[in-house]
Amino acid sequence: MQANRLILPIIIAILLLWTGVAVSSDISVELPDSYVKPRPAEIISSRTIEYLNAKSIDGRVKIWVFFSDRGITSKSEFIQAASTLSDRITDRALARRKKSGKDKFTIIDVPVKASYVNAVVDLGAESRRTSRYLNAASFEVPISLLGAIANLPFVVEIRPMIGAKKTYPSETGTTKDGSSESLNSPDLNYGASFDQLNQINVIPAHNAGYAGQGVIVAMFDSGFRTTHRVFQDIMFTGRLLAEYDFVFDDGNVDNEPEDWSIAWNHGTKTWSTLGGLWDANHYGPAYGARFIL
Repeated sequence: MQANRLILPIIIAILLLWTGVAVSSDISVELPDSYVKPRPAEIISSRTIEYLNAKSIDGRVKIWVFFSDRGITSKSEFIQAASTLSDRITDRALARRKKSGKDKFTIIDVPVKASYVNAVVDLGAESRRTSRYLNAASFEVPISLLGAIANLPFVVEIRPMIGAKKTYPSETGTTKDGSSESLNSPDLNYGASFDQLNQINVIPAHNAGYAGQGVIVAMFDSGFRTTHRVFQDIMFTGRLLAEYDFVFDDGNVDNEPEDWSIAWNHGTKTWSTLGGLWDANHYGPAYGARFIL
């Protein structure tokens, strides 16, 4: 009788492991179709080599290196990795996933395998960024190293890192008088922003008390003028949670001496459009949200 009592839990555990169901009480796994990408016949195309030769500076180029796997080759290894990842996901991130129906760990949640990045660095490359989503890493390398990198057994593709610089026209600072105060909500004086908010039906949401409270928004742009009057409420109430400049690798998203004088213009506009607050002048739909820039 005692043996029979032990058999059922063991069978259930085996079934859960086999189907890849739960790794914790909160989140499950979605098994991928494949754990390892096969190496193609061509790791780096002749067109890529031609492009990199044209773009090299002092014999150095910037590239993306894509990897065949994440150091996981079987279902059991993936389930084991997911069980450790569940400790790293925040309650907020978990709630956000569940809200959008993505309540399972996927292979994309597994980080890029560090030893693969290190192997490229050991050849003489300078590591820049890793992308968990792409299962890739970017490097600055001597162009002479491309062949050696392509020969690494876990590398499946090398692509150029392509960037562009846009020339911005000078801005005159002219302002349109689009105010329609007679139509404004009785609760907020929207000023010139009323028409755009009314067009997308934001006014009833604001009247019902919804303005992005409790939501964290990450914004990626060319810079932000955090001292602008429209962001004063965000700054004074501590709702700017973090900022990072990926160009200069520092924590300042405002213009710096090396920046173009208008580098922050676009980000200032997009951030204010979404979350700005300047009573009688402008409100963004999510003027109550918190932000990461």
